[in-house]
Amino acid sequence: MEKSGYSSNGVCHSLRHLLNFRADPNLTLVPFKPPPYTLTNINAETGESITYQILQYTLIKVTHGLKNLGIGKGDSVLIFTPNSIHFPRCFLGIATTGAVVKPVSTISQLSKQVKDSNPQRIITVDKVKGFNLLSGDFKSKTGSGSRQCEGYSILPASETSRFRINVSRGSSKIDRQ
Repeated sequence: MEKSGYSSNGVCHSLRHLLNFRADPNLTLVPFKPPPYTLTNINAETGESITYQILQYTLIKVTHGLKNLGIGKGDSVLIFTPNSIHFPRCFLGIATTGAVVKPVSTISQLSKQVKDSNPQRIITVDKVKGFNLLSGDFKSKTGSGSRQCEGYSILPASETSRFRINVSRGSSKIDRQ
């Protein structure tokens, strides 16, 4: 097993030697701000698109909305959605709060991740939210079941989109202004 990279404790380690980097000021990340109207994502089927300006604006709103719902550093949030140009906003919004993002794409992955990570929230498309696909595991761990499974509509809609986003828990709600 040692030859494969797995040690006796089951943890995988690289078989390569560690690299030592010299302290070099040119090896740091350089701040970069793209032009605001440059497109970040384009849906080839519908023509819907998102610019950097819209991405930045909605990322701030999503992050504040998630923080208002109690999502923060160290929390676990699952994203169970199909591919969409809105996925990056949701993913980045969760990551910006300091929470751990767990994207899943199948029911079996969803069940395993719910058991393994005990997520504080599951974000999905609104249609799936109503199907009650979650086993008793999620409900028993969180205590409130479907109130913790939010519709994918937590992201503010862009000017080019009819994709409505709001997160609600009790009276907390995020809507596009």
